[in-house]
Amino acid sequence: LAPMDVFYTGDAGLKSLLIEQLARGDVRPQLELPAPPWVRALWSEGFQPFGPPFVYDEPAPGTVSFPIYFSLLCAPFYALAGLRAALLVPLLALWGVWLQVWRLCRVRGLGPWQTNAALAIVILASPLTLYGAILWEHTLGVLLFTFAIEALYAREQASSLQLMKLGVLAGLGVAVRSELYVPLALITLAIGIPKRALPFALGVGASVLAVWALNLALYGKPLGMHGAQVLDAQDSTPFVTRVLERARSMDTKLVSTMPATLLALYVGIRKPDARRALAVLLLSLLVIPLIVPNDGIRQIGPRYYLFLVPLIALVAVEDRGARWQPVALGALVLLGLRFDVLRATNELVRDYRSERLPALAALRSAPQPVLVVERQETAQELASLFAHKHMLRADDTHQLAELSDRLAAQGHRSFLLVRFQRDPSKIDDALTTPAGHSVSVVQARTLGAFALRAMQTR
Repeated sequence: LAPMDVFYTGDAGLKSLLIEQLARGDVRPQLELPAPPWVRALWSEGFQPFGPPFVYDEPAPGTVSFPIYFSLLCAPFYALAGLRAALLVPLLALWGVWLQVWRLCRVRGLGPWQTNAALAIVILASPLTLYGAILWEHTLGVLLFTFAIEALYAREQASSLQLMKLGVLAGLGVAVRSELYVPLALITLAIGIPKRALPFALGVGASVLAVWALNLALYGKPLGMHGAQVLDAQDSTPFVTRVLERARSMDTKLVSTMPATLLALYVGIRKPDARRALAVLLLSLLVIPLIVPNDGIRQIGPRYYLFLVPLIALVAVEDRGARWQPVALGALVLLGLRFDVLRATNELVRDYRSERLPALAALRSAPQPVLVVERQETAQELASLFAHKHMLRADDTHQLAELSDRLAAQGHRSFLLVRFQRDPSKIDDALTTPAGHSVSVVQARTLGAFALRAMQTR
């Protein structure tokens, strides 16, 4: 587990701050960071560490864009034993996915070797497993979506009540992962027979309406803040160009990190029994890039496609009796194993221990009480330092000059300026403030993924 509150991605750091707040009993989607009045005053003047597309001022200042529900689940664990306990939620959800895949193999009447092959694909040859060690809600979303897959594969004797229950459980997935609206609608259509599709759709609809009602109460919008996040992610590039580039990036990552996808496509075309699942898979690949704000950016595999992992595994082992299938499955599992267990695990360990940990340790022990970041993503990565430092943000030289005067007025003439080493700085090493003070670098160094500059105002 992550040492010293190290996070694979920045928004996991933001989640940890909200989880900590919820664990204290402050149950609302607005982030309220502890800080003295003069720091809060600077935040209100535009030097706040977070902003769109992660934190908004509507419907109230500090509203976090991601849904609160995953953080609410993690909060009781955090209250008991901190971040390591909160990470039990994605881990337990991951184990639940494995159990569901085993159950679905039994529902399909698959033999022992096919069941073992499906589990090997999900556990060893897909990106999903590593998300059990990251403070993200993806494994929980995938677990809830497996109930939709169960409805798709349900035997004819399944009752309307059973299908409705599966719909209720599957529909709850939209509370944590908004891209699940698409495959849930597709599976409802793929079930086909009205007397079977209708109970499932009613169950999904009940959960979706409940989520919308909660979102309306918390955010003033039925879909929560996801719509605002998508809009803020837009740029001047034409919509079609963005979608095509997004799809290319996500599809390439899916095939490269989960080679069993290719076998699932082949089996889905050959086997009539697998074509409904194949239709859900293909249409999801077409539609998801239209509704997500980006291609996933920093991720292991295509995170917006993770819900497809159990479906891909089940379709890939569907060709019963084919002599070539054990060899093909073995080769594809080994290819996926090479990525997930070796390369991606190595990346996680490097990030936790080498890239982030040295900077956290150094910044925590630094004598300067004020930490200024150049980008909000840096503040998210350093979320655990909010309890030790006064964190502010300056995006360029002009803003830092103004901030330096404000800090000098509070008696803080020395502060640390931090950015990701990979990002070019927009702040000069020497500048003059509006009040005529000179600000310059007295020490510069690199720690892991971060570049640090100790600044002095004279």
